[in-house]
Amino acid sequence: MIMSAEPMCVGHEHARVNAALLHAVRLAFPEKRLFFFAEPEHGRIVRAHLDSQGACDVAVVALPRIPNRHDVGLCSRADAFFFCGKLLHKARRLEARQVLLTAINTPLLFFLNLWLTVCYR
Repeated sequence: MIMSAEPMCVGHEHARVNAALLHAVRLAFPEKRLFFFAEPEHGRIVRAHLDSQGACDVAVVALPRIPNRHDVGLCSRADAFFFCGKLLHKARRLEARQVLLTAINTPLLFFLNLWLTVCYR
């Protein structure tokens, strides 16, 4: 099972890009179950794009997004830290073998690496 998450985008923002990426993952790994976690409106729009591409077997699941804070202070970093922990905990519960994070920013990458190194080896 592959678990993909988009914690940053809302609504139409990058929906075509995320749908194309998920479609490519579906083509590369046709035998794996694929789940996409996203903000509800974004997930609905990505789902519509996936349906038009014939990638109907991607499960889209609602996920609260990380607040889009414009500061680079402790609050925005804490949001990213806790999001990564929840994401990996959910992946473990679902027995996901791969996790694809479609929103890449420095705090998410840093904390994802930290969680993986310290807690999940």
